[in-house]
Amino acid sequence: MSKTKAARAGDIYETARENPYVQRLVEDEDLRESLKDAFEAAKGAYGRATGNGKGAVKSVAGDKKVQKELRKAAENLQEASEKLRAP
Repeated sequence: MSKTKAARAGDIYETARENPYVQRLVEDEDLRESLKDAFEAAKGAYGRATGNGKGAVKSVAGDKKVQKELRKAAENLQEASEKLRAP
């Protein structure tokens, strides 16, 4: 790695290290778990909505399992947001 890239990487590391949101993410296991659960639910909903041949709009509108996964993803994101903002 060249000196310029190393310096830039160091700057990025320092900036991330000083960021309170990054600190919360590193320190709070519940926050990480909420984000992971939201990602997995959204990934499942996306896979189901795009993999059934109906089209995403019809799947979201009519497939109860897609709706359940999307609701779960939204709830987990809301939970993570609340944890991130908590003192």
